[in-house]
Amino acid sequence: MGMTYEITMNISPTQKAVDEYASDGYPHTGDSGTDAPDVAEANYTSSGKKGFYSNSSATVEYTYNDAPAEKPYYIDEYDKPVVQVSTTKSIEIVKKWADADNAYNTRDGVELEFKVQQCVPQEGVVEANWEWTDYKTETMTVAKADSDPSIWKLTVSDLPLKNEQGESFAYRIVEVNCPDGYTESHTGDYQKNVTNTLNWKIIKQSTSVENGEHVKVSGAIFSVTAESGNVVYYGKSGDTGEVVFYKADQYDSTKKDLIENPQSTTLDDGKYTLQEIKARPGYALDDTKWALEIIDGVASIKVNGAEKGAYDTEEKCVIIAIDNTPLYELPSAGGPGIYWHLIGGILLMIAAVVILYKNKRRETY
Repeated sequence: MGMTYEITMNISPTQKAVDEYASDGYPHTGDSGTDAPDVAEANYTSSGKKGFYSNSSATVEYTYNDAPAEKPYYIDEYDKPVVQVSTTKSIEIVKKWADADNAYNTRDGVELEFKVQQCVPQEGVVEANWEWTDYKTETMTVAKADSDPSIWKLTVSDLPLKNEQGESFAYRIVEVNCPDGYTESHTGDYQKNVTNTLNWKIIKQSTSVENGEHVKVSGAIFSVTAESGNVVYYGKSGDTGEVVFYKADQYDSTKKDLIENPQSTTLDDGKYTLQEIKARPGYALDDTKWALEIIDGVASIKVNGAEKGAYDTEEKCVIIAIDNTPLYELPSAGGPGIYWHLIGGILLMIAAVVILYKNKRRETY
């Protein structure tokens, strides 16, 4: 009496197969009779159908008793079935917030909107000039990843791999409403990794006020010291008071100033000590050592546990203001300034001369 054995297994196409299908289509055709016996011909997915071979070979080797396996008595080869990949794909949008862990509460209540655009790549044309069209719009809210509140994720599904002509689609992600105060950047395939970096700057300003605003102080120089104790950057305030940073080799210790035509840079993530080492003439040197931390490229300076900076809705960035005290107070615009003191001093001097003159006359007579 004969025995019948049946072997079943689940075959799932890999991502490599999906990518190959999207670019080149199916390379194989299934052998006849490779669908299950109880499947109607109208529902065949393998016999005579295009797809990927589900296995490189299918054989049964027969041997007698204890004959070595490398010398089989008989090899029975079976037909090769094929499998197809899904004709749609999914893209996971990964949104990263680079804003010092929302230190300034700038993303609270934000709802993001993304466009998924598609096109058929044009041979000989750079990607930036491909004819992209909007396919669908997706909204991302605070449904963020549990492991990291600075990373939000959204999966966009059912994106067709090909059009009716069999041409493969390419996709990309476009952020519709980058929040105010952030700069947007994209990386990865389909631009699917979106980073919003909070804009910030350190401003050097005077305690003196003109026309309701602090006078901005240029020419102040700062050292930026790493936790190792080494000065790794220097900063210098410009005409607007904004402090621009430079690597340590851009500083001339002899002149106590930056070299000619220095190259600015950004600060790497880490913890530093920020300290003014040279004040603008006419201002007192502030030797406060500020604890500066750069998180995802964004600065944070805390005083007694509270952020020193604040988001400015007009500038659309975080401003961290560091004050300088003038060695003498300048007059407010339109005010009397030192003039009353000057006039008073002159009058006292005149009075003294008159008294001295009268005393001399009495001595003469």
